[in-house]
Amino acid sequence: MKTAVSTLVLTMFIAHGALAQDATIKQKQKPVPAKAASTSLPAAQKGGGAKSTAVKLGQPENKPLNTSTAQATVGSAAERYIEQPDSAYFIQRDPLNVFDRPRTDLDANGIRFGSFIAKPSVELGTEYNSNIFTSEQNVEADTIFKVSPTLDVKSDWNRNQLNFKAGLTSAAYRNNDEQDWTDALLAANGAIDITTGQYISGGFSFQRLHEERGFPNTANVVSNLGPTLYNVSAANIGYTRKVGQIGLSVAYDAVDYNYLDNENVRNDDRDRFDNIGTARVGYEFMRGYEVFARGSLSDRQYADFRDDNGFARGGEGYEAVLGADFRLTGTLSGDVYAGQASKSFDDIRFRDVDSFVYGSSLLWFPTQLTSIKFQVDRSIEDAVLSGASSYIQSDHFIRVEHELQRNFLVSANAGYSEFDFQGGVDREDKIYNAGVGGKYLVSRNVYIGGDYQLRQRNSDATFSDYQQQVVMATIGLRY
Repeated sequence: MKTAVSTLVLTMFIAHGALAQDATIKQKQKPVPAKAASTSLPAAQKGGGAKSTAVKLGQPENKPLNTSTAQATVGSAAERYIEQPDSAYFIQRDPLNVFDRPRTDLDANGIRFGSFIAKPSVELGTEYNSNIFTSEQNVEADTIFKVSPTLDVKSDWNRNQLNFKAGLTSAAYRNNDEQDWTDALLAANGAIDITTGQYISGGFSFQRLHEERGFPNTANVVSNLGPTLYNVSAANIGYTRKVGQIGLSVAYDAVDYNYLDNENVRNDDRDRFDNIGTARVGYEFMRGYEVFARGSLSDRQYADFRDDNGFARGGEGYEAVLGADFRLTGTLSGDVYAGQASKSFDDIRFRDVDSFVYGSSLLWFPTQLTSIKFQVDRSIEDAVLSGASSYIQSDHFIRVEHELQRNFLVSANAGYSEFDFQGGVDREDKIYNAGVGGKYLVSRNVYIGGDYQLRQRNSDATFSDYQQQVVMATIGLRY
């Protein structure tokens, strides 16, 4: 198989020759890379193109389950790295759900310095977790105190864009201080407009993360063993161009994982480097309606060719999908796609894993005060479990948001995820989650929130079932 890099360069060369004209899109349609190649790994390249890859602090490397809090996304860990910049002049900005839509009288103004706007914020929270070790036996509850300062800086230019983001989330356990963790983030991205409808984007990020319990790649250990910590360094570059009804985007991502040893547990054999090349071509046959084809190649190399159990987990993969993107103004917007994905491995004991993959993200507004988001996603993910080459993850999620009053918002969510392990392990996990939440906007600078989540796992593995309830209360300060 050709490497991701060489294939990407070849695709750019061929496609650029086919698109030898300039686009003519009204400049007042404020930039949005509606269908650009995103800044994430192939597993995150699920929608019509550049999904928001907003950073999610405090999430596991495993694809996060969907809840009504910060984890409300479908996609791989790469979706947490770098937010795609708003540049180039494409289809109008996607509609926002009720919680995220702008409120000019209640949104923080930020601090302007020159042509940049900085928005500092801090969130304080208290969380009660009924099962901190996600254990079937010896269940232990605890109270967790969290603090999350964040700084967002964005340019305010008519053309081009430059953004910065820094923040951390620190958690302190009341009775189990060995479980304390601090996640941190430093990221930047930008875009250079070449001509109308044509731009180059790129970015980088560094994160210190922890691996949360209860996910397929995380062992359930009830002891003084603390959480597994790891660093993720990522960089990407992309090119986007639209000519008339045809849009092209290509991207290259480089991601480095570095795991820290945990007490007497050696994690060096999990260190790896991923190369991903992605190309996407779309045809907007009608205003707001587009069909597209997207393909990606990936190459993953581990620092240790064989892990401590003797398995060579490096290898290559691809994904090829066809899909459609649509935007019915004020009513329904989203994308759907389906195709084939495959992963091969350096270890001859692991057979290639091939799977039908699909995905969809739909946002529906039954009324102006209510938004309903549906998401489904199916992909192949790397496994850490000894003897397993990978697992196929299928996610299904729905979230309803409603504006009771302009400053009082409520939500409800439900989700179901399935993990089907491949290779020499006969195991299937099913995780169900549901919850409700609310947010009260006291003023531009203050908000308070509350959330309840229930998660349950049913597994074929012995002593791997668990149930967990989490109650959260937060107060946010922003400027």
